[in-house]
Amino acid sequence: MTIALLALLVLLPQEKISEATRKALDDYLRAPAASETPALVLAVKALKGNLTLATEAVRSHSPLTVVQPGTNHGLKFVSGGKEWEYSIRLPADYDGKKRFPVLVLPDHVTIGPEDGIATWEKAKEDVEKYLLFRPVITQHQKDPDRFPQDTTLRRDYAMAQVMADGLTHLRLNYAADADRIVMTGLSQAGYYTYVYAAALPDQFAGIVPESTGGTMVKPTILPLAANLKSVAVRVLHAKADEITPYADAEMMRDAIVQAGGKVDFITYEDADFPGDPGKRHPGPFLLRLKNVLPWGLEQKREIPSTLTRVIRYGVQGAEGRWRVAPPENIFKPKTVTCSEDKGVLTVKGSDAIYLVAPEDIIAKKTFQVGKTKVQPKADLQLLLRSFKALGDPRRLAAAEIPVAP
Repeated sequence: MTIALLALLVLLPQEKISEATRKALDDYLRAPAASETPALVLAVKALKGNLTLATEAVRSHSPLTVVQPGTNHGLKFVSGGKEWEYSIRLPADYDGKKRFPVLVLPDHVTIGPEDGIATWEKAKEDVEKYLLFRPVITQHQKDPDRFPQDTTLRRDYAMAQVMADGLTHLRLNYAADADRIVMTGLSQAGYYTYVYAAALPDQFAGIVPESTGGTMVKPTILPLAANLKSVAVRVLHAKADEITPYADAEMMRDAIVQAGGKVDFITYEDADFPGDPGKRHPGPFLLRLKNVLPWGLEQKREIPSTLTRVIRYGVQGAEGRWRVAPPENIFKPKTVTCSEDKGVLTVKGSDAIYLVAPEDIIAKKTFQVGKTKVQPKADLQLLLRSFKALGDPRRLAAAEIPVAP
């Protein structure tokens, strides 16, 4: 979305949103998926066909959860019909109005929720600038009732679907800045930092995988490394790490750079460790805090207008402002290129749907698909569904345009 289009919405006359309209929208967002249709109809009716009003109502909607600052464990979100626990830490001046950057912390099977949050609280001042979000997903990776166990590939990207649903819950329920979500993980959690980001690149401004490597990096993450081109990446790894090979970190760096991305690569030497470095895994604790928190605050997501993605898994397909059908066989991924350039829409490698931003419809923007010109009309049901599906005010869809190669 261009700066000009964002400015347009600001300059348009702001209509007062009635309490009845806000309640209708709130009821729809809270309605269970199985019974949400009547609530959706009522919400659309309350908006009276006014796209400007609807867009403003969605973007200014208050978080669904009212909670005091501090740390809360054992909270719940739903994914795949099952409940999942998460922990969240809200900074001292959290009031539900000001939106905060988010630090996502994938869980680790050997670290409980309390320790997973407490580690970052030692940073004191810097951690107060973040909202910390730690969903409990990896703890269940060997549970056949929650995840497929036939292949690591299927299991890991089923886990990515849970993370996607957790992030939607986060954005809808808390005052999270959707453009400033960064993620970091150490060792096993660093592996899943790569997994989640490679599957869901448009949800993150940046990632910091630390001390990450192992036998599954090549088959699981490396083939999707090009998807990280639009994500800021900072890699932390000790040169003499005896648990995860330093060469794996270099391999991921080289693959992302070759795809056109940028990687800030920080190497720890023995002199960086206070005292005996042991197996050099993980890196120095204090340097971890120093190298993650200030850097994360500098990152801001930009949703690319042209993108090339490797699509392999069912959790993928929502790419930038495009929707692409994933391949049926995960062992036969497809590479797609989708482009919007001054209204000209093109795709390569697959049919796709372009998701038109409400600002473009308000501006009466015309799109071109081949030799055909299209001026899309607003679909308020689609607008509300797109917000409920992602909770992401920057990726609202108010119309759809099919595009073929």
